[in-house]
Amino acid sequence: MMRLSSIALEARRSCPGMGCRSIAEQMPEDWTYGRQKTERMLYQLGFRVKRERRKVITTKPGENVFPNLILGQEVTGVNQVWSSDMTYFFTQNGTVNYLIFIVDCYSQKIVAHGVYKDYPAVNFLEVLNKALKKRADADWKKLTFHSDRGSQYGSNLFAQRLNDLGIRQSMCIYSWENPLAEKVNDLIKNRYLHYWKPKNFSELQHMVRKAVDNHNNKVKKRSMGKLSPTEYEKLTATIRKPEMKILKPLMQYGYQLVPYYQN
Repeated sequence: MMRLSSIALEARRSCPGMGCRSIAEQMPEDWTYGRQKTERMLYQLGFRVKRERRKVITTKPGENVFPNLILGQEVTGVNQVWSSDMTYFFTQNGTVNYLIFIVDCYSQKIVAHGVYKDYPAVNFLEVLNKALKKRADADWKKLTFHSDRGSQYGSNLFAQRLNDLGIRQSMCIYSWENPLAEKVNDLIKNRYLHYWKPKNFSELQHMVRKAVDNHNNKVKKRSMGKLSPTEYEKLTATIRKPEMKILKPLMQYGYQLVPYYQN
């Protein structure tokens, strides 16, 4: 129990809201207990996490609406499907701020993000341009950009940018049809920000950068063979026949990335 407590405390130092299941999935190779037993032991040690909830409505219909193109799509590499969403966060001074993330559905890597005091379409375009710059070697005609039907994603400004590059635009009606973006929102807010408690906008910007770096480069994911998103991208780039993923929602989990099927 002492060793488990030490490992859990170390995990919580970098990711203060990491749940017992995630800690159990990242135990070292010489750990002799299974995941379920380890998870129960962590509960007994008091590592269960509590979530805060405060609701702000951010999604309003936009000028353009596009069909959902990603359900059932086969994804065999990066830059084939990007998923995006916006969420909100209250800093300790009582101000609401807005976080925008773009995630690669193949690797679960956050390609680009932004932290803002309001949410006009130009802010979403700025985050999109950051992602395009980081993945400048991608073939845009093979990329689908997926989001909800928010007014910013449906604006003529945003839609025209995607259309000019030949990127297909896809939209969902329900949150469970945008599972990865919803999951990333939850992870950044509830595993990091709610524990770090940024006092103001400047602190929030810094802490979001830190959380994104941890998510991309440090947290090992069981669905990717206990690799971080960055490690997974590097590994699969060297494989001629990469793992295939089928994008479909799992209703029983509300929002979860789909199961992964290997060729």
